[in-house]
Amino acid sequence: MRTREPTILRTRDGTLPEFLLDGINWRGSGDPCREAIIFPVRPTNGDMTLAFLLLGINPRRPYDDGYKAFSSMLNRQLATSLASVILFEEEVRRSRDAAEAAALEQEHLTQQLALQTSRLRRMTELSPLGMFLISPDGVLFESNDRLYEMTGLARDTLAEMSWMDCIMANSLNAMHEGWHRMVTDHLPWSGDFQWRANRLLGLVHGTTGIRF
Repeated sequence: MRTREPTILRTRDGTLPEFLLDGINWRGSGDPCREAIIFPVRPTNGDMTLAFLLLGINPRRPYDDGYKAFSSMLNRQLATSLASVILFEEEVRRSRDAAEAAALEQEHLTQQLALQTSRLRRMTELSPLGMFLISPDGVLFESNDRLYEMTGLARDTLAEMSWMDCIMANSLNAMHEGWHRMVTDHLPWSGDFQWRANRLLGLVHGTTGIRF
């Protein structure tokens, strides 16, 4: 690790302890290995030694330039493979961290939405005004009691745009234009129209076509 260079170990000088060779079933000619070379393996995209490659030297072949070139090539291939593994693990870790961060953010937004919805519901129930939420399809899916008292709408009204039945005919064009502006053009709109029930004048405010 200190030199970052391959190091030859030999039994004759004690750098390769002979007890490490006990019990090995030698291949080839069956002659025991008396020399080995250890390579520090570093990924090609880093400087830190992450592994070591230990090669036993053929006892019947000299460790010459050709042998050294083969060993160095094998070490480089391992370094390249190690770099690929590290990059893959880093990508997996980044993806996992991003997914966890997104999940935390989603949970936070869900909690905030639930809190805002609860506050809005309490506000609408106490309000003397008729307040309601309408989907982009025109379905009335939430409102306070005051709205039903003002309009006479049935509480099980679920048909699209059925809430427009309580608007006077002379206000329908303005309501349709405002609805188109919010739902199609995604622009805020406010306007006046007359209720059919109780002949009361109502004021509608909307943003992006889903909240009035």
